[in-house]
Formats: sequence, structure tokens, C-alpha cells
Amino acid sequence: MYHSTLLEESDGSSAALSKDDLFGLLSDHRRRSVLRYLATHSGSEPVGIGTLVDRVSAEGASTGSADDADDRIRIQLHHNHLPKLEDHDVIEYDPARERVTSTRDLTPLLPYLE
Repeated sequence: MYHSTLLEESDGSSAALSKDDLFGLLSDHRRRSVLRYLATHSGSEPVGIGTLVDRVSAEGASTGSADDADDRIRIQLHHNHLPKLEDHDVIEYDPARERVTSTRDLTPLLPYLE
């Protein structure tokens, strides 16, 4: 089975994501937006989910009020996108504190996130 080496653990060891897993993670624009932000966010400090909601909201066209759109994005990130990224060991997500930390070097993904 082919394994991607595009992602590395924060300690520099190679990741074991299959092409299918990697393409699955990149298939949604909200996950790409989160990954793009985390790849360019300096340091390994946790990022608040509010920051990610703002980023996703700014990158996407939405209908309805901005508050309703932000609420939908927050719910989708919390229940779907962030847990999926965490399941693949790309991030650590603390839902109680609403904090996200990248667990890998995501900069090699930037060409695929543009």
C-alpha cells in the first residue's frame, strides 16, 4: 500500500497516511481552510476554534446572516471536520477548551491547499 510522506509528525518522523486518507482529508473546503491556517500559523501554540471559524467564514461565500453562517461553521467544525482531522492524527482537538493544535508539519501540504 502506498503511504504519503507529505506529512510528518511534529518530532520529524514520517506519517503513515494513505493517498485515500490524504485526499479524503483534502476533499472538503472547510478542512482545507483549517489546514491552510494551521500550516501558516507560527508556532505550536493552540488555536481557538473561533479563529478557525473566522478563517473558514472569510474564505467561503455564504448566504444568510453572518452569525447564522458562523454558527453552522462552528457546529460543522466541532462535530465533523476537527474530529476527522484528529482521527487521522493531523491535529489534537480539545472540544472542552475549544483549542486545536497541529501535530504534524503541514507546510508540505500548502501547494495542495492553494
